Amino acid sequence: MWVELPVGRSSLYDPEITRIIEPTQRWVLASPVLRLNIETNRHDAERLPHGVIVF
Repeated sequence: MWVELPVGRSSLYDPEITRIIEPTQRWVLASPVLRLNIETNRHDAERLPHGVIVF
């Protein structure tokens, strides 16, 4: 998944977080960590992902 971040997004965070945000970077690459069906070893669409890996 490719997400383009809005300009001025750093104002949405606490000052402690804002200082570590690179304002010129306007994208995030992320991928869900899917839950597999134990019988089929395929994604189980009825269950939420474990989480998301963000690069």
